[in-house]
Amino acid sequence: MFSLASKAKPYLGAVVLTTLLLVGGGVYSALRMPSGIYPEVTFPRIGVLAKAPGLDLTTMDLKVTRPLEEAVSSVIGVSEVRSKTIRGGSELSITCTPGADMHRAEQLVWNHIGAKHAELPANLELTVEPMTPSTFPVMSLALTGGDNAAQLRDYAFYHLAPRIKAIPDVYLAEVTGGDVREIEVIVRPEALLAHGLSAADLADQIAQTSLLQPAGGIQSDPLAYQIIIDNQSHTVKQIEDLVVSTRKDQPLRVKDVADVKVLHADRVQSVGYAQQDAVVLSIFRRVGGNTINISNNVRALLDKDGLTLAPGDPNKGRPNSIQATIVYNQASFVETSVGNVRDAIILGGLFSIFILMVFLRSWRATLISALAIPTTLAITFLFLYWSGETLNLMSLGGLAVAVGLVIDDTVVVVENIARHLTPTGAANRNGTTEDPVDAASKEITGAVIGSTLTTVVVFVPLAFIVGVYGQFFAALSWSLCIAVLVSMVVSLTIVPVFAAKFLAGSPMPGPGPIYRFLAHLYDLLLLLVLRFPWLTIATSLAAAGIGVLLYTGIPNPFATRAAGQPPPAPLVPGLETGLMPVMDEGAFIMDYWAPSGMPLADTVRRVRVVEGILSKNPDIQAYVRRTGSENGLYATQSNRGDIEAVLRPAEEDPVSLLTKPVRPSMEDLEKELEKQGKKLDAKEIENIRRKYRRRAALDIMAEVTDAVNDQFAEHQLKTETVQVMQDELSDLSGANKPIEVKLFGPDQTQLRQLARDVAAMLETNSKGRGLEGVNSNASGGNPDLMVRVDGERADRIGFKPEAVTRQLRAMIAGQIAAQVPESSIRLTDVRVRYPDDIRFGPGRFDAGLLDRFWLMLPDTKAPPPGVPQGLARAVPLGALANVTPTLTPDQQFRENLQPAAFVTADLNTQEADLGAVAADVNRWMGAFPMPAGYRWDLGGHILQQKAAFDSLLLVMLTAVFLVYVMLAFQFRSAMLPLVIFLTQPLSIVSGLFALWITHTPLNVSSGMGAILLIGLDMKNGILLVEYIQKLRAEGMALQPALLLAGQTRFRPILMTSLAAILGLAPLALGIGPGAQMQQPLAVMVIGGLTANMLFTRAVIPAGYEVLERLLGRQVEGVVVAPAAVPPNGTPAPLPVHPVKPIPAPPQGVKT
Repeated sequence: MFSLASKAKPYLGAVVLTTLLLVGGGVYSALRMPSGIYPEVTFPRIGVLAKAPGLDLTTMDLKVTRPLEEAVSSVIGVSEVRSKTIRGGSELSITCTPGADMHRAEQLVWNHIGAKHAELPANLELTVEPMTPSTFPVMSLALTGGDNAAQLRDYAFYHLAPRIKAIPDVYLAEVTGGDVREIEVIVRPEALLAHGLSAADLADQIAQTSLLQPAGGIQSDPLAYQIIIDNQSHTVKQIEDLVVSTRKDQPLRVKDVADVKVLHADRVQSVGYAQQDAVVLSIFRRVGGNTINISNNVRALLDKDGLTLAPGDPNKGRPNSIQATIVYNQASFVETSVGNVRDAIILGGLFSIFILMVFLRSWRATLISALAIPTTLAITFLFLYWSGETLNLMSLGGLAVAVGLVIDDTVVVVENIARHLTPTGAANRNGTTEDPVDAASKEITGAVIGSTLTTVVVFVPLAFIVGVYGQFFAALSWSLCIAVLVSMVVSLTIVPVFAAKFLAGSPMPGPGPIYRFLAHLYDLLLLLVLRFPWLTIATSLAAAGIGVLLYTGIPNPFATRAAGQPPPAPLVPGLETGLMPVMDEGAFIMDYWAPSGMPLADTVRRVRVVEGILSKNPDIQAYVRRTGSENGLYATQSNRGDIEAVLRPAEEDPVSLLTKPVRPSMEDLEKELEKQGKKLDAKEIENIRRKYRRRAALDIMAEVTDAVNDQFAEHQLKTETVQVMQDELSDLSGANKPIEVKLFGPDQTQLRQLARDVAAMLETNSKGRGLEGVNSNASGGNPDLMVRVDGERADRIGFKPEAVTRQLRAMIAGQIAAQVPESSIRLTDVRVRYPDDIRFGPGRFDAGLLDRFWLMLPDTKAPPPGVPQGLARAVPLGALANVTPTLTPDQQFRENLQPAAFVTADLNTQEADLGAVAADVNRWMGAFPMPAGYRWDLGGHILQQKAAFDSLLLVMLTAVFLVYVMLAFQFRSAMLPLVIFLTQPLSIVSGLFALWITHTPLNVSSGMGAILLIGLDMKNGILLVEYIQKLRAEGMALQPALLLAGQTRFRPILMTSLAAILGLAPLALGIGPGAQMQQPLAVMVIGGLTANMLFTRAVIPAGYEVLERLLGRQVEGVVVAPAAVPPNGTPAPLPVHPVKPIPAPPQGVKT
């Protein structure tokens, strides 16, 4: 085999300089790479948000939602369109086929919507966004203080947001909350009607007299003039003096019929922080942006202006009454996660180095091997940077997993060099003058290249994996593949060059007593399996049956199920299943719903109670509350919203873990304080934080939920909690809940009733079975006042329904008449409306008030003689229309142009896993009576789990096939690869057993571990089979070759396996969110490698012997008797003993 080392040795200086250059480039690249939580994955989804304030649900559905659905459904590549319609808003979730060009799809969506523009309302606000991680904010700033809510919003919108938007990598700075400043023309109805004007007429007159329009141009040498009609108003006084009409040669001014004031628009959303009104500024990252850089730059900007200082602080800039607080900062989670992975890499590297020192017993050999780890990782960063990757949980997780693997090739090479440098190794070269380092490198090069390429090949099929989560782990596999390829090059070039310089010429120490003891045990095991090879192979294959039992569990045949009770616990529970690993993110979202139709102010009053609960929890550091708005691209009613809560940092350093207990429950804490005569105030909260470590995020979420449920019944305020990143991933993937029952049929009313019945059935059946938070998404409905105009009466007096709508809208919602340029950056709306005591009533609103709203008749109707002009033309609404209170749906769903309803539920993993719950729901829905013309389907995370598992299974099968083909070419045999594959069942089952015994779910991460195990099994098998073939080619008999190959390759295989196991151990412990993401993968690989190291190294010799005999190449053989390994590490020739021949192959077997 060609040796790269022999060519590189004469150029030691060039090799060192090249290595340093690449390492330096890698370090530089790592410092410049963008950082984030997840890789920049292209999600096959587009979100469309439409807002038309004032439109009712039915009109919104007919005039907005359906035209948009029809438009986007015809876009090439669109596979599903789901819509949700509420009052004044509509949202569409567009799912494209996997692999679609999302940039082109977005353009086509815009084009198709543009073609429907004429059918859409004129005031419609449209947002079309491809769903990426950048759809969600990376930072949330809460602004409090100021003279009023309008000033607070103005400062955020006009001053702070533009400066933040100018920060590199910031895509958007969105302002929510506060009051929108307006100049309000509040009419005096009696005076207005007396002059024969309605509120809508007044607004039209103001619009016609507030103009800024060009009227042409004049070209006259030497100047070109532009004629501009400028009749704009710039102040309240100018608006008051506007002439809107003339009566009897007397001008009628705005101030004669209305009061003009600077106020604010009616609130449609509210934001709270620390139980006070606030404005939240959400900062979004551009695709490929650096989250940590954004955080640092925003902090620097806030510190520069003193915005983080308390109001009144002398060091604050202007305005000194406003304070900014960073509530949510994704960069903190990124830094924590990256730090966890970094620590896992360092610890894994140290463990691997420890293994090298124990087995090689040479600090020089250990140092050469250890240098391969940082060298490989640094150069890997360079290639990741060139390929456009980012630093995220997946790419860094791949490097953390790779720590135990990148040293494999180096260990094999160094161990082989060390063996050749021993006196016995020199004697085995039969007196040749070939350099021992060159000989060792040449001998091992083929095995190293083959085993490394095998590890890479198993990840090639990941290109075909579907689903968002599969794409995440594809990023992990990419970084892992780069690392092992770089490791292969390093081990075949740099390591032998350094070994020739620093190891040659001095003898290497032999193995120590621990290794000799382990080698002796291995010899005994190998002798045993070679005496019973068929039994060994059968045992390995039979492990597949144990794997099936581990997956399904063993039911209890002696237990009976009581009526109305959940099924009895199995005798042996099966593996838990899930979609993604659960991390402690240090932040969560609490979604809440007040009763449908509840006013914004009343919803806020109820949620303030929840804010008080959060403020008293010592583990919650900060929160921001949104009402009428949500985190993400959503159309949200005024009775719902969310709270984004951020937990205090988890103290996971060794000192805190050993000295600080976890905080007790709030109930126990309050009892403890009560005994001490103390109250849970701000001072005591700080004392608690110093005394205790915080609880796990899931425990805090459950604690808060219980406290809220103690205050409110579900019909008063319903809440759901989910961690922030988990919530965002669910939104991005299009599956918001673990379980979703989709109902389809022709009638929305019947669908809502079906949804309620299904939800009730699920709640009844699911007690103790893993379902919680069942939601029918079909509440009581919105309270509406239906105004039906009597066409005959209206037509008799010259009225049309459109005129009624126009005047009522101006009275109640108000009509924007003009915009006033108050400054170079501000355009303020001028709104004409009725006074609040008429719009909303002097006290509690009475629906009868609407009947007494006076409408102005067309001026074609002459007033009777003697009646003041105007009054005779005014009629009450009750004279033209009937006003009827009614309930209308608060939200309406459609999927693929069909009416739909969705029943959703969360998962209680302590009771059952996702797979078991889905099976139960399928069974229950199968027995549920559905009306004719209606059907149901199952959705949610379970579909994504099924798609991910199916993809992983396809990937595994494809990987096995590719590895088989590659091994067939390497060994020039179609049968030898089957020998190596004999180890697979035992390795996979051992990995499943590790998951089962540690209660780690089988999910996408552990599935990736199973794929990695295929490559690692092949890697070790190639080392063994390649050496057996070499010995056989040199003429050695079968069984001596098997024993000698096993003894020779036992040390490198043992070292590489232990290095990989200990390298993955920090990830398997799952300390911190970064390690928790890769924990199932690490557990799976450790379990499989442990079995591979202990047992499967004996399976390959047994399989090789059986294969050789079946092929008829040798009928009889000899076995070398086991003996202790001599100090030089090479087995000495020992007496041989005949063994009983294995029977000849059956009749018909061809050689």
